Amino acid sequence: MLAIIPAAGLGSRLAPFTDTMPKALVPVDGEPLIWHTLRQLGHAGVSEAVVVTGHHRRVLEDSVRRCPERPAVRFENNADYAETNSIVSLWLTRHRWTDGFCLVDGDVVVDAALVGRLLEAGGDRLAIDVSKPYGAIDMKAAVTDGKVTGMSKSLPVGETAGEFFGVSYWSAEGATRLAEAIGRRLDAGGHRDWYEEAIVDLSATYDVRTVPADEREWAEVDSRPDLAVAERLVRRLAGRRESTDAGT
Repeated sequence: MLAIIPAAGLGSRLAPFTDTMPKALVPVDGEPLIWHTLRQLGHAGVSEAVVVTGHHRRVLEDSVRRCPERPAVRFENNADYAETNSIVSLWLTRHRWTDGFCLVDGDVVVDAALVGRLLEAGGDRLAIDVSKPYGAIDMKAAVTDGKVTGMSKSLPVGETAGEFFGVSYWSAEGATRLAEAIGRRLDAGGHRDWYEEAIVDLSATYDVRTVPADEREWAEVDSRPDLAVAERLVRRLAGRRESTDAGT
């Protein structure tokens, strides 16, 4: 199983950390954020990860190579990261999507159990947090009969079913359709778009379904207060792993 991890952005809200390192290396409980992500992906059965670099590229590559518990890793560089958005970082990896892939944003730590549910569900799916109140949701998702029908940071409360937090799975067919949707946006000059906008385009003509998630299963690190949430998550995951290992 392949995972794509876009991690090219500046992460300006996490300065001064990101003055000298990419956002994916911000320390969480004593280790770089992306180390926790790679560890959980490995536990979920991911055998290879492609990390998209940009800001402080060499620092990120060196750190990922030193990660002691991870799948095999390759890198793609978004040289235009300062002038583009996540849609370009994802597009750069499209030649690797032949058999489908799991997509996890580089600023997200996610429970391996949730990734496992996503992979087992079949089809093309977004993990949607259905536990958070509307006021705490960033990327709001509209869902009808289990299908994604819209996403926006300004979606009205009556249309919001939960939060998309950058974790999804794409089958081989879905990956082809997603590449086409991204290509159309880029052809129209959408280099600063979020890749979520291409997913919304795709959902108008193709079934993109969901897997429900809980806020205790993931953490997105956008600002300093998020670090405490991520730290609680990785400590809980580590404790669970230790308990499992002790019982075998």
